[in-house]
Parts: sequence; structure tokens; C-alpha cells
Amino acid sequence: MLNFGTEADDTHPAIKEQVKQAIKKSEQKIAVLVRKGIANNEFKSSFDAEQFALKAFAMIEGAIFISRVQNSNNNLKIVINALKKEIEEYVK
Repeated sequence: MLNFGTEADDTHPAIKEQVKQAIKKSEQKIAVLVRKGIANNEFKSSFDAEQFALKAFAMIEGAIFISRVQNSNNNLKIVINALKKEIEEYVK
């Protein structure tokens, strides 16, 4: 999505809108999972679903980009571990 969004931001409004909706949908899916975890008493109620969803999506997209450019999954692993650590902070 990063590639499409970057290429379409000024030149292809229709594609930009589709990327915008895809990002929104991805963030919503992550937020739903967090809210379900809170509702099931698996996560603390202080876990901000929307904030985490935005952060997780942005970090993963950025790490995928960096990993591809550098031909290495090391940065992606670092990001995934950071997100796992944050999730663990909210586990009851």
C-alpha cells in the first residue's frame, strides 16, 4: 500500500482513495481484535485500540518497505518484536 499511496497521492485521485480505504479497513480490523480482547477480559481496558491499530499498521508497512530495500527481514523482526512487547504490556 505504501507504494501505491506514494505514487498516487498527487496524480491518481481514484487510486489514492482506494489506498486510503484499504488503510482504514486494515486499521479497523486491528482495532476490532484489540476491542474483542478487551471485551473478553484478555487485555486491560486501558489498551487504546485505535491508537495501537494506527501504530501497528504504520510500523509494519514501514518495516516491510525497509526490509525490501535492504533485502533483509531484520528490521521487520525488530518491529514485530516491539509490537509483541507492547501487546504483552496490556495482557491481563
